[in-house]
Amino acid sequence: MKEKEKFTARVERLNSYNWSEFEESVYTIEEASYEVERRHSEAMIKRTVLNAAGVSLVALTDGMVAGFCIGAPISEFRHLSGPSAEMTQSNDEMILYAADLCVADRYRGCGIARQLKIAQIERAKQDGYRLLVGRNRVGFADAMWRLNQSLGAESVSVIDHAYKDYLEPNATIYYHIKLR
Repeated sequence: MKEKEKFTARVERLNSYNWSEFEESVYTIEEASYEVERRHSEAMIKRTVLNAAGVSLVALTDGMVAGFCIGAPISEFRHLSGPSAEMTQSNDEMILYAADLCVADRYRGCGIARQLKIAQIERAKQDGYRLLVGRNRVGFADAMWRLNQSLGAESVSVIDHAYKDYLEPNATIYYHIKLR
């Protein structure tokens, strides 16, 4: 099997000034990337991107959106298992919840996800976050889990019955990446 060409993307921070330029592409990539239960609503994505305390990014290659990642303070995700337990143990707002990272099918396996995750980690550090946390669904996001591990992620817990669908496995790895 031929190895895919690696791309160097231009990574930009998503915010209220440029969101309308990238919004539709982000929604299209999200819908194509996930099974229904893990797909975030357009309202949630927009709310996360427009959160001024968050770290949301877009990767551009050949003038096209190749991928994106979104994250916001953990308190915005207290409804999820993992973040809810974290909020019980710590009221520290200096925890960034990495809610989503998606790459357009054409650019998967080309290094875009790594570039986005590294940029998110670096910007979270610059913004003063002490910890980046997230979830990766077992069996569905194993490549993302390997990427996160390669960047320092450590499993904090495995959450069973994390999704309201009938797909197996139905567990997610909740992880931490220490930023300082």
